[in-house]
Amino acid sequence: MGDDASDIERDLRRGYLELPVLEPASHARLRQALAHGFGTRGARTTRRPRRSLPIAAAVAALGVLAGSAFGFGPIDAIRKLDPHEAAVIRNIGRTFDQDAEKRPGNVPRSPRFAPDRTSAILAHHQQIVDGVRWSFITYRNADGLTCAGVRFSGGQGLSCYPLRQMLAAHPLSATFGGRQLSSDYYHWGQVWIEGFAAPSIRKLTLRFTDCSTASVPLDRSGVLLYVVDHGRLRRLIWPTQLRAYDARGRLVATQSIHIGTPNALAPHPKRRTCRR
Repeated sequence: MGDDASDIERDLRRGYLELPVLEPASHARLRQALAHGFGTRGARTTRRPRRSLPIAAAVAALGVLAGSAFGFGPIDAIRKLDPHEAAVIRNIGRTFDQDAEKRPGNVPRSPRFAPDRTSAILAHHQQIVDGVRWSFITYRNADGLTCAGVRFSGGQGLSCYPLRQMLAAHPLSATFGGRQLSSDYYHWGQVWIEGFAAPSIRKLTLRFTDCSTASVPLDRSGVLLYVVDHGRLRRLIWPTQLRAYDARGRLVATQSIHIGTPNALAPHPKRRTCRR
């Protein structure tokens, strides 16, 4: 936890951490929260002029954001955040809620991001990729929405979803995002796929541009998180499709992943026609 806090404080001082546009007072409170914890919705460590891959918005109407050979460390079980970590998430949620109340009446109201008092705040799929700690945070807000987002050293995303309705309409609901490294402007540093699967889904795989596949971790809560490491991305092996299977091994749902290049000069992978 201390490493996350020091990384963010350093990036705040150097101007590398991009924060959302907030009222001055809210911005100050957010900076204070970040100095004692880790990131926030949309915050990302970005050494200009790097580009960040937008996170695909699963519910645009709600105003949400948008150990293997591939560099994964061990993936831990679901963990309840300790009081200090949970307090950071609660403070971040309250900061966004307070800022939303100051917006003009004709601006659509964002969902409330503060966790409900009775909700546990959980970390799923804790792992290390390219020396960076990653996990997926989930909790419930006062409106009964599921709020969640990827957490890594230097950033925390948060989005809120009517999860039950979403999974009733489609058994697979995933978003993706990415970031660059200061040492490589022509390739993505890491790309992540995060989200949820319905109880009927028992197995997930990820297909890449070279037609290779990888197993995607799926825990008992239906939460998924896969982080593509820099080595793969440098070789222009990008994720293209998330595939979901039921208990009988039948392919029951797919979700395409469309990733653009980090800049106009960056190479683009050649897509192959993969056999089903």
